[in-house]
Amino acid sequence: RICLSRRRYDEALNYFREAMSHSSTPERILPYIAEILYIRGDYAAVRETFNSHSGFSHDPALMPIVQLWTAA
Repeated sequence: RICLSRRRYDEALNYFREAMSHSSTPERILPYIAEILYIRGDYAAVRETFNSHSGFSHDPALMPIVQLWTAA
């Protein structure tokens, strides 16, 4: 998250993806990945990120964002 706050997006994305490979709760990490993808303008990847993990649909805080990005 430090890299993200310092706008070192490539580095942050690598760290978040590494954390994903060791995490039992991807729902906690994927919003950061989606944020980086959004900042980069890769909107298709943001949509895919939210569509590929059903755990987001159970988080009331993320529900409006997930609905926005997964709407057809």
